[in-house]
This record gives sequence, C-alpha cells and structure tokens, in this order.
Amino acid sequence: MSKDVTVIGAGNAGISFVRRLREKDSSAKIVLIDKNSFYYDKHAFINSLQIKEKMDLDSWCLQNNVTFINGTVDKVSVRKSKIYFKKRELISFKNLVLASGLVSKKLSLKGENKEGTFYLDNIDPGPVLKLLKLSPDVTVYIKTFIGCKLALSLKAIGKEVRVVSDNNDFFNDSQISLGALLEERGILFYDNTFISEIIGESMVKAVKINPLKVFPSQLVFIDSGFSANSDLFEEEVELRGSFKTNHENLLMAGSVTRDELDLIGNTTGLNDSQESKRAGICLADFFLAEKSADFTRILLNLEQKRDIIKEIFKKCPVIKEVNSQIDESGTPVFQAEQEVRGQFRLEASQDSFTGPDTQREEKKQQSNNEDKDASDSQDKYLLPEKDNELQDKKEVL
Repeated sequence: MSKDVTVIGAGNAGISFVRRLREKDSSAKIVLIDKNSFYYDKHAFINSLQIKEKMDLDSWCLQNNVTFINGTVDKVSVRKSKIYFKKRELISFKNLVLASGLVSKKLSLKGENKEGTFYLDNIDPGPVLKLLKLSPDVTVYIKTFIGCKLALSLKAIGKEVRVVSDNNDFFNDSQISLGALLEERGILFYDNTFISEIIGESMVKAVKINPLKVFPSQLVFIDSGFSANSDLFEEEVELRGSFKTNHENLLMAGSVTRDELDLIGNTTGLNDSQESKRAGICLADFFLAEKSADFTRILLNLEQKRDIIKEIFKKCPVIKEVNSQIDESGTPVFQAEQEVRGQFRLEASQDSFTGPDTQREEKKQQSNNEDKDASDSQDKYLLPEKDNELQDKKEVL
C-alpha cells in the first residue's frame, strides 16, 4: 500500500492520525482537509467552556510538511479516487482516511437560524464566549449526555440554565434520575416538552416550549443527537472491522465509524475525545503495517457508568438552599442562591438591545398564575426590542 494519504476531518481522530503518521514516516505525502481553519477539542470546550488547545491548521500543517486544504467537501468518488469541493477544484487521492466525526441531527426548529442558536456539532468558541459574557439566560435542548455536560458547565459559571427534553431515554440505562441531579443544582428541567419556537428578530431573545410556556433566553444550544458524518460518497460504503471498508483505498477512524452516538450506551462516549485520539493513533500504526487493524472500544459496566456520571456532576455543586415552587403544569421552578442580577446589554451583528434583568424573581412567581395565550406570554417574557426610547438611554456597563 502506498503511504500517500488524504485525510478528511481535522478533529481528534484525524489530527492524531496525521501526527502519528508523520512521527513514524517523514516522507509520506499527507493531505489534510477540513472546513475549519483551526483545530480545537469540542468535547473539552463543552466540559469547561474554555479553549484548552486551539491550533491554526495552516501553520501546523506547514510545520509538519502536511498539505492543508481549507474547504468543504461536497462528495467523494472512491472508484474514481476523486474529492469534489463546493467552492474549489476537485483533487485526486491514492488512499483516503475518513475522520469526519459526527453531525447533529437537524430538527428544523422555527427560528433556529437566529444568532445565538447553536447545534452542538457547529459550536464556534469565539461567538459562544462573546455571547456568554452578555447572556444571563441559556436554554439547552438535550438528547444525549453531551447536552447534560454543557448545561452543568453553563451553571458552573453562574448562568440561569433551563434544560428541555422530550425524551431522556439515553439516561435511563444509568438508573440515575436525570431530573433530580439537574434540579439539585438549580437547573430548571422541563421533561416531556419540546421547543416549538426560538423567538427574536435577528437574535435570540426567548424560547417557547410546548406545553405552552415562554421564558427569556439569549442563547440556545441544541443537542439533538448525532449521526455519522459519512454521507459523502457516490458509492455504497460499508465498514468492515475497526478501520477497513469494502473499498481497498478507503479507511475510517473515530466517531464516524458509529451509526449513532449514545453517550450512556455500551461505549466510552462519556470520554469520546480520548477514544477518538486513540483510534487515530491505532489507524496510523495499522496504515504503516506495524500492528493489526483491531481496535476495541472500552466497554463500561453499570457501576462504572454511574461513577463517571456522578464525577461529572460534581463539577457543579448542589445548591443547598433552594426555593422551589410548582407551576400549573407540574414543573418545579427554582430560585438559586446565586443569581445573575442587574442590567445587561446584548449586541451582535447590527442588532442590539438593552434591558433590565432585575425582575427575574417576579417573573418566576408569575409562573403560578393562569397561563395566558401565546402572544401575551411572549409580551411578558421577551426582553425589550431595540427602539427609539432605548437608543436614548445611557448604556449600563
């Protein structure tokens, strides 16, 4: 097998593969393709809301004698050994490694294109961190444990977090109550509900859920579940073993080798970053014919899953004194000990608005009143729109 290789995907598996290959073979011709111009560990960012390692791919590839192509792949013909891009000329390859990871399942929510809404496969740390500095209220729709970890990270930095879930079966395997764990930490949990609309003009200002309730939110994260990002090929592709496929010149590594990702299932999805890195290293060794193609995921028993989940929840301590009430839909409403108070200003693109956030307690007490129609609810919970009166106000820093 020729040692010339093209890699699609500069995530944990792709970068680990390239690093290992270059360490072992200084002469191999390596091409790395990614739609982003930089690498960072998405799982690590979700766990801490900090960028622990951000790497400029163009500079890194130049230092390691790797050709970098910053572009979006449109389709791949394995038979013709061609990669087609959306906005550049096609290229040929001898051997192809697909390490393109997972993509979020799209929900087509009303208003999901507003600024401040992020699917978890498309989180850009820059805009997220900028908006987090200015946004006291955050909503997280969850379908996997990644969304739970993000909600905990947001609560740990003092945000008012609401978690919405229409199905948390992914958590039942652990035999731990998800709602209890979240609510103990002052995270508002809306079970058996779904987001019916993300409200605002160009930016997110509120979220409407069904059964009917509207609450303020300047950021919305959508954890809608994941599927393998492998829908690129003109031909049928079948994974055979750990890395091999039904095509001799095509190998796969990392999360893309899964049909779907269940983060509390029989795999180590609770620490998916390390597993993807290990897969990339193993694939490089196999590619260089230094070891077999066997790669076994570490399986967790029930006790291990519980221990890992509890350890993750420890990062966000239990709020000991919580004033809880029950609204008419039977949902607990919590007032945490520490609350984001005062004024805030939210700006993005050409849309900005300024509004007080000192009425949060009063708004929560209103949840005991009879539900009004959707338009009344939206008027009550939405932050003020940008208008002439607000433009005349002094900015509150």
